[in-house]
Amino acid sequence: METITSRENAKIKYACAVRDSEKQRAADGLFFAEGPKLCLELAKSCTPRTMYATAAAISAMGFSMIFNIPKRLLPVVALGGIIAVCTRNLVSLQPDMYCSFSLGQGGIIGSLAGSALVSIICIKAVHVFHTPHQVIAISSVIPMVPGVLMYRCLFSLFTIPGTGGEQMSNFVTAGVNGLNASLIIGAIALGVAVPNIIARRRVNASKRRAFEAQIKEQRERGGFIDITKL
Repeated sequence: METITSRENAKIKYACAVRDSEKQRAADGLFFAEGPKLCLELAKSCTPRTMYATAAAISAMGFSMIFNIPKRLLPVVALGGIIAVCTRNLVSLQPDMYCSFSLGQGGIIGSLAGSALVSIICIKAVHVFHTPHQVIAISSVIPMVPGVLMYRCLFSLFTIPGTGGEQMSNFVTAGVNGLNASLIIGAIALGVAVPNIIARRRVNASKRRAFEAQIKEQRERGGFIDITKL
C-alpha cells in the first residue's frame, strides 16, 4: 500500500482537481460527483432557516406518500410542513444572527405552537382542497416528530456500560431524552387535535341552530303536514 506523505503527490492533486473543477469531472466522466458537489454548494449558500424549510417540505411529502395521499395535495402538505417547522423553530430556538426575534421557549412549546397553527389553517383549507382535516394536518406535522431524541433514548438504553457510574449516566440520559420525546409528541397531538375538535363543535352547533331556525320558519308558514291527522 502506498503511503502519501506530501500534498504534491499526483493522486492528491488529481483528487483536488476532481473536487474543484467541473471540467475535470466532465473530462473523466465522473458525472456522479456533480450531485454531491451541487448539494454541498447549495447548503453553503443557504441560511439555516432555508435548509430547515427545505428539509421540512421534503420530509412532509415523503412521509405523506406512505399514506397514499393524492398527488395534488403534495404541494399543500409541503407548505404545511414548512409552516409547522418554521413556527416551531421561531418559538423554540434562541435568537441568533439569522433570526433576532426568536422566542426561545423550548421544543415542547414550539411543537405545540407549530402543530396548532397548521391545524387551524387546515380547518379552512379542507373546504378549499376537499379533503379531510387529518390528511393535511398529520402529514404536515410529521417532520416535527423528535426522531433524534427517540434514537438517543434507545441508544442509551442498549449501550453496554463499563462501570456502574456509566450505567446510571446512560439511564439518566435515556430517561431525559425519552421524556422530552414523549412530551413533544404529546404536544404535537394536542396541537393537531384540539383546534379541530373545537372548530367541529362550533360548526356543528352553528349548523344545528340554522337547522332549527329553518324548521321553526317552516312551521310558521304551515309548510309541514301532520301525518297523524291523515
